[in-house]
Amino acid sequence: MFSKRGPFYHNALQLCGAVLVLIACASWLCFGQIITSSIVGTVTDPSGAAIPGASVTITQAETGFTRTVTTNSLGEYRVVAIPAGSYTITVEKTGFEKVERANQVITQQLAARVDFTLKVGTARQTVTVKGGAPLLQTQTPANAVTLSNRVITQLPTLGRSYLSTAILSPGVAPTVGSSILNVVEGQSITGGSAFKPVSIDVSGGPPDLTGFVEDGFDVRDPIYGGNLYQPSVDAIESFRIVRGYDSAQYGGEPSVVYVATKSGTNRYHGSLSEFHQDAAMEARPFNAKTVPPLTYNQFGGTLGGPVPRLKNKTFFFVSAQLTRNRAASTLFGIVPTEAQWNGDLSAFPVQIYNPFDVVNGQRVPFANNQIPQNLLSSFAQKYKQYVPLPNLPNAPYGQDNLVINGRQLNDDSQWLTRVDQDLPRSGRLFVKYFRDKVNAVSYGLSQFAGTAQPLKGQSASVEWDQPLQNGSMVNQLRFAFFRSVTDFGAVPTSQNIAGSVLGLNNISTTPLFYGLPAIGVTGLTVPSTLLFNLHRLTTRGGINENLSLIRGRHMVDLGFVWQHTQYPQKNGIFPRGDLSYGGAFTSQYPGGPGGTGLADFLLGTFTSASGNPTGFDPLLDTSYWAWYAQDQIKLTRKLTVDLGVRWDYWTPPVERYNRWVAFDQNTGTLVFTLKNPLDFQTDDTPGGALPRGLFENWKKTNFSPRVGLAYLLTPKTTVRTGAGIYYAQGMANFQIFSSLGFGGPPFTNISTVTNDTSQLTPQTLDTQLFPPPAIGSITPGTIFVSQDIHAPQSYIEQATFSVEHQLGDNILISGGYNGTFGHHLMAPYNINQGALYDPANPLPLDQRRPYPFFNDILLQSNSGNSTYNALNLGFQKRYSHGLDLMASYTWSKSMDMFSSDSSGWANQNALCRRCDYGPSDFNRANYFRVGYIWDLPFGPDRTFLQYSTAGKILGNWRWSGITEFLSGTPLSISMPTFWPNVAAVFTHARPDRVCNGSLSNPTMARYFDTSCFVAPPLNTFGNAGRNTLTEPGAQTWNMALARQFNFTERFRLDVRGEFFSVFNHQNWGSPDTGVTDPNFGKIFGKGGQRVIQVGATLSF
Repeated sequence: MFSKRGPFYHNALQLCGAVLVLIACASWLCFGQIITSSIVGTVTDPSGAAIPGASVTITQAETGFTRTVTTNSLGEYRVVAIPAGSYTITVEKTGFEKVERANQVITQQLAARVDFTLKVGTARQTVTVKGGAPLLQTQTPANAVTLSNRVITQLPTLGRSYLSTAILSPGVAPTVGSSILNVVEGQSITGGSAFKPVSIDVSGGPPDLTGFVEDGFDVRDPIYGGNLYQPSVDAIESFRIVRGYDSAQYGGEPSVVYVATKSGTNRYHGSLSEFHQDAAMEARPFNAKTVPPLTYNQFGGTLGGPVPRLKNKTFFFVSAQLTRNRAASTLFGIVPTEAQWNGDLSAFPVQIYNPFDVVNGQRVPFANNQIPQNLLSSFAQKYKQYVPLPNLPNAPYGQDNLVINGRQLNDDSQWLTRVDQDLPRSGRLFVKYFRDKVNAVSYGLSQFAGTAQPLKGQSASVEWDQPLQNGSMVNQLRFAFFRSVTDFGAVPTSQNIAGSVLGLNNISTTPLFYGLPAIGVTGLTVPSTLLFNLHRLTTRGGINENLSLIRGRHMVDLGFVWQHTQYPQKNGIFPRGDLSYGGAFTSQYPGGPGGTGLADFLLGTFTSASGNPTGFDPLLDTSYWAWYAQDQIKLTRKLTVDLGVRWDYWTPPVERYNRWVAFDQNTGTLVFTLKNPLDFQTDDTPGGALPRGLFENWKKTNFSPRVGLAYLLTPKTTVRTGAGIYYAQGMANFQIFSSLGFGGPPFTNISTVTNDTSQLTPQTLDTQLFPPPAIGSITPGTIFVSQDIHAPQSYIEQATFSVEHQLGDNILISGGYNGTFGHHLMAPYNINQGALYDPANPLPLDQRRPYPFFNDILLQSNSGNSTYNALNLGFQKRYSHGLDLMASYTWSKSMDMFSSDSSGWANQNALCRRCDYGPSDFNRANYFRVGYIWDLPFGPDRTFLQYSTAGKILGNWRWSGITEFLSGTPLSISMPTFWPNVAAVFTHARPDRVCNGSLSNPTMARYFDTSCFVAPPLNTFGNAGRNTLTEPGAQTWNMALARQFNFTERFRLDVRGEFFSVFNHQNWGSPDTGVTDPNFGKIFGKGGQRVIQVGATLSF
């Protein structure tokens, strides 16, 4: 069905899709993305004959909301677009007994099937049927898991993020962090930021393309993807993860997380809670002498109920949650000693050489590894005041000699308000407002090093649901508004450290960008900051509308979505300077023995450096349009068929002042939207060769077919399969960087200076940085990132097959296949990569480039592909006999050329991008999880010790937990960037691989066989592939023990202790993967030490 080129019957389906959309639009003006639920079923007599004309009434227990429909000629009924909740279903028909089925819990997006058999009798005879809604889903081909409020509040989750429980769904994994150290469950998927919002990997789809929908509204971050703001778990009724197949009604993303918040009910209910962590309750981190300081408090409450005098009509719900976190993380580093700062490197086991004293083509060694004082760089000597001295004086060469507690501050305050109104004729209206404010600062090895990321956001939404034609038609209309202000950058300081103190010239003088420069020294951990600062304001408004029609065997959804997004930014790229020192200039000769990064740093012989005095404030606008038509056909009582098509279109982003710029490979020049780009400060008239919308002829034929089947093989077994195409909007941030903020001359000019490592003596020292850029012109040697204006739209093909079987009333087991195939995915590469150095024709790097006027040019290309295949197994035991249990296992393999979640530039050789095809950065071969909530069987109303004193003591205890085992993610072995000598920044050099490298019994001192990876000859590419090894796997055991105290029938107090990594099993960190590093192949860190959290919740 699928191919790597992705035809998927493309031409024929596009034509069919166009016809279906036209038919849909001719039938009704329609809009929407809807997450409400439905109840369907069949009413028969004891012989199995259909009973037409029976009256079916549903009543929601929480609010009294009711709706009545009538069975059709086939005896079938469908009640659509209803809110989640607990329902009583009553069926009546003259000549038959009335049947009532209570406690039918319907979760969001669930198409619950509830069948009835009526016996001959009178309506005065009422038969009450006990039992909840069936676990087995027979009406939809979608593979989905719903997690209730009980699950997300009673399982131990660090940070109390609802996404921490998402891993219980098959096929779900946390996104790749900086290290496996963070895989204490919850840490790895709650630590989002303005630059990288929280997300999850679902069935091999890129994490930035995972959709997030809250109460029917798209809350996915339009710049980076992910979920920037998460409601409190106490405000969430449930959330649902749909993977592998979704109907055309539900968005363009290949996998979606749907969140439903709570609403008020006919009774007042609420809660007050406090959760606390303290250093006195923490385990000591690996290699740390003491437990880092920690004071963590999260407190808040909820209140919901009827608005006075409007019972059964108007309901309110409010939630507040405040988090105050003062913590520190144990940081390790390798820093120079006092003697080494003064040029004494005699303790180093490698010889260093003088790049300013060359004899017979070789550098002369420094006597006793002593650098004379007159050769020491004044930049390095000034930098010394920002670098702490070692406090582990006996550490061997190349191992950490500094350990400190890096301070962390994280304050989060959020509020949610919701009002629901029942309208005449079973209509519903709700209004919701949400606000969140975060202040987060994480310090590094110095008070001037680290990251600050304050956030604040607010959203408002309105939904109106109205049944028509006696419930056989339901119209749903939604309006939404969202605004977010986010920052991501250096730790704030009032002093221009990089310029005024360290002496770097021609860098930014904007106070927002003050701080240390970004410094990289091979073999050292020098305190520094980010190479960029971001400030952005995102505003989005939209309209969603959906019409649901029931016609015989057909349930049709027709819809339309419109969103408009505006995101101005204030960017600083290299505002404080970015310098790297790799040891290339203190070796005996280029590529020869000896040399260290510290020696280069002390001498000022950098490899590459970039600086930029100009910030930039792009202001972008874009709109999103979507139409869909979906028909769910009940062909027989056992077979349901889904047929649908969706059309998605994103208007190309427009910069208000037309400051787009891109690189034209045909002419080797820059092309602009402005008619006179050099006059951009006074003239914003368009008329250049680049379109206002940046992308040329962006495709308007993005028709996405969806086909699915659900077959009831036996009364307890469902077989389902589905396939579809999903067009997706990639990370819009890269569009902004590509043609605006990241060195788009002349609007901002980055000065990049590269010292050619094939030369014996560097041309420039760090004390001579930076040359003045010519603002309003294009400076030679400019580093540049360009969007491919001909880039095709990314899309995903997915196919699923699964079998579900229900055991008894409360157990569901499942197994299935999931395939995900990505096409035209983001895969940037350097189009100005130089030719390899030829000793017979020794040209400097700039003269070996195809476009010598420029430095590196990173083209934001949509040329990547990916494949993902997985086996998913699931087990669910619904709450009964005091026990909730969920378990999942996934075996998977994901392959690609570039992972959008990657933190670096994947290409080693831009002329052989296919050579980078390998395991995805987020690939995990195996992961198994189990979550449980067990009300211990002791005490009143339990199995044991019901009436004894011991029962009173042991009663009302609850034990819960999450256990996780997962494989490690891939590792790439690397060489210093300068080694191939073909690029300044945008490259990823790798070594030669002469044997496999994996060890059967790895240790922290030797995690892999380092002898299998050797440095290739200088000025050549290594033959090692991308992501050839795998980092250590991890296991976590998180448990909670709680006791409930019942004061009255309504008031209760829940007191708990939560133990993350309860056995203090600390997982290995990632090994050093740099071939030239002294610690190559070694692991020095462990993570996941035990964390204890105590909490109490008073509820009524």
